Amino acid sequence: MRYDAAMRRLFLSCSLFLVACVSSVPSPSPPAQTWSVYTPAGGQYSFSYPSTLTVREGQDLMFKDATMHGASFVFPPSMGNGTALREASIHVASGDASLCSQTASPHTLGGEPALEWEWSNADWGWSNNTYADAPLIGTTQEALHNGVCYRLTLFTRSCNPTSNCPPGRTAPFDRLTLLPVYRDVAASFRF
Repeated sequence: MRYDAAMRRLFLSCSLFLVACVSSVPSPSPPAQTWSVYTPAGGQYSFSYPSTLTVREGQDLMFKDATMHGASFVFPPSMGNGTALREASIHVASGDASLCSQTASPHTLGGEPALEWEWSNADWGWSNNTYADAPLIGTTQEALHNGVCYRLTLFTRSCNPTSNCPPGRTAPFDRLTLLPVYRDVAASFRF
């Protein structure tokens, strides 16, 4: 009987030791996202962006009947699987100083005061054109630096879940999940 009690104590001690060892092993953390640095050919600015984004050079933006030259950084299509999201991208553009709003804002872009606003294609009455079936929503920051207007915009375009989404793509997409990435890109912007 004395032998059985000693064996039980030994077994219990070993079990507690193993539990302590196993529970002290840290959980593996998800792989860190890698970032790349983008600098346009003229070298006027640079910023960091997730390496998973596809860079599209020469993506000009028309604004106030003028062209702002830039590039788009497109999120992988797989991020919208099962949702109404058609495309999400961050677009950077630069143009004439007159294209910048002169409104003060608490934001900064590259160390310069920046205006930020939310908008959608509905704001411009785009109901009878190709965008009507694909709502376009954006968050934009703009800053004026050395006589040039710089604009950084998060674009999301979705199908209408009640009318024109392909089968299996009807769940709404929460664009707020992209704002932290957009904010990190904006925070890394340098002149």
